Amino acid sequence: MAGRGSLAGMMPYGDANAIVLDVGREVLPVVRDTPVLAGVCGTDPFRLMPVFLRAVRDAGFSGVQNFPTAAAAQRQGGAPLRPAPGPARPGRGGRPPA
Repeated sequence: MAGRGSLAGMMPYGDANAIVLDVGREVLPVVRDTPVLAGVCGTDPFRLMPVFLRAVRDAGFSGVQNFPTAAAAQRQGGAPLRPAPGPARPGRGGRPPA
């Protein structure tokens, strides 16, 4: 969505709960017959969750799913966050030169 890959949800580059509402404004108007869930970071200490969940409901989401990003990355040992093995390409990912 909006150029963000699925792994972006596991990276701390912005307010994940605000991004959910932003993406919802993009998706919800064009989805008619498919339920759309909001992936909510329920442990956000800076958000009043009852207020936020009302905003999610009012935006038109069909429901919510807790999306524990840190736990998901830790469960997988951080593997999705490591560069794929391959030839060294300085400045472009891959392994550093030996």
